[in-house]
Amino acid sequence: MERDPPPAFGGTIFLQQAAHVAVVDARGRIITVNDAWTRFGGDNGLARDYQFVGVSYPEICERAVDASHGNEGAREALGGINKVLAAEEKKFSLVYPCHAPQKQRWFLMYCRPIGAAAQGAVVSHIDVTSLHLAGLVPDETARPGTANAKRNAEQVARMIFPDFSDASAFPSLRLR
Repeated sequence: MERDPPPAFGGTIFLQQAAHVAVVDARGRIITVNDAWTRFGGDNGLARDYQFVGVSYPEICERAVDASHGNEGAREALGGINKVLAAEEKKFSLVYPCHAPQKQRWFLMYCRPIGAAAQGAVVSHIDVTSLHLAGLVPDETARPGTANAKRNAEQVARMIFPDFSDASAFPSLRLR
């Protein structure tokens, strides 16, 4: 199903990202998702024509916290997203399990605000299963809330999402 996202979200480049990406407004309601997000939902039991737009991401996390299974990391995700949306944090990252009946898998969730006043956020989920199985990425939900867990998730996030605004981190990159 082809659709045109709002131009502010990068058009084709946004849609074709390998990461599962959702953009939420200041209240946490989904504004748009990319193709990978839609495919993942369909591949994991949602109707192929499910409409994500308008759904509250924090409410989904709240329901997951109360679920009897599959809730690993939901409480941490809810807290992190809410802090980004409230402009209390500049970013949030979490490595969490998201197992399917056929295989075990782990993802990195990465949330960044839209604008300085947190007029919303971009929430990305990247499959880091191969890195986890190689022992390079720990499951942070096994030790939620610890300083090590937060530091490890941020380190993985920096590998995947470098902060290009910090030119000192990339001496050969000259921002103009």
